[in-house]
Amino acid sequence: MKENLKEIYTQRTDSCDMANSVEFTALMNQYKCAIMEVETKLNVLDAEFSLNYDRNPFESIETRLKSPASIMEKLKRKGLEPTLENIEEHLFDVAGIRVVCAFQEDIYKLAELLTGQDDIRLLRTKDYIQNPKENGYRSLHLILEIPIFLADGKRYMKVEVQFRTIAMDFWASVDHRLRYKKEIDDEGEIQRKLKRCATIISQLDQEMQDIRNMIEKSNGKDGVGKEQEDFRFSCFTGREIMVYYRAETRCHNEEVGNGDKEITGIRAHAGAGIKGDPVQGIVCSAIRRVGQGLF
Repeated sequence: MKENLKEIYTQRTDSCDMANSVEFTALMNQYKCAIMEVETKLNVLDAEFSLNYDRNPFESIETRLKSPASIMEKLKRKGLEPTLENIEEHLFDVAGIRVVCAFQEDIYKLAELLTGQDDIRLLRTKDYIQNPKENGYRSLHLILEIPIFLADGKRYMKVEVQFRTIAMDFWASVDHRLRYKKEIDDEGEIQRKLKRCATIISQLDQEMQDIRNMIEKSNGKDGVGKEQEDFRFSCFTGREIMVYYRAETRCHNEEVGNGDKEITGIRAHAGAGIKGDPVQGIVCSAIRRVGQGLF
């Protein structure tokens, strides 16, 4: 008995020592940097969708870093020593990001665009949308490796990204609140009810997706909803651009009629940011198209 208590005490002391070490703090900071890198990539995609397709592919992003206690507990469950090497090699969810989308189609589009970037490594995919868990849980889980750039060089860090619809997130959140660390008498019946709710929510997601597809089809949009926009330049001198904008649908949430809408006084300096908030998105798109040789 004394030997067991001594072993437990030693393990706890080792865990506390590691969690309070400078090296552990530095590792957690690197995971934070990896979260920021992925979050930035997602926000860039969101901005591009908003500009090009007049909608946002996700509703919200939540990030979290596992607490030292949770990390130590998971290492213990896996039968691993509390070392920095074991954290990096065997734990894939120390850094986590949850992306909540309105539609299932947006989940797969975002995942495709994110994992298609050449500096991201896709390590593992778990598609619980197409293959739900036994309890009804649905979500798309990706384990990624992303580079972060430190003073002493580049390092790849693991990040878990979870994609859910609003409805899936609602179900998962309520399920967690109802069942987490609680003694349940009739667990079987409750599980059946929760699973039935998950099925209903999945059907709701599909219905909403069908409705959006019908609306986009009636508006003459293709796939992600391409706007009928025509950008052209009145002058292009050195690093400055004057832009004219022709639109048949919308100009920054303002309905306009057919014909040319001149944007005056707006100049964009490559690499120096953009001034003139009313049309900064238009200028960005125009710059991009010039770079692609479309003008």
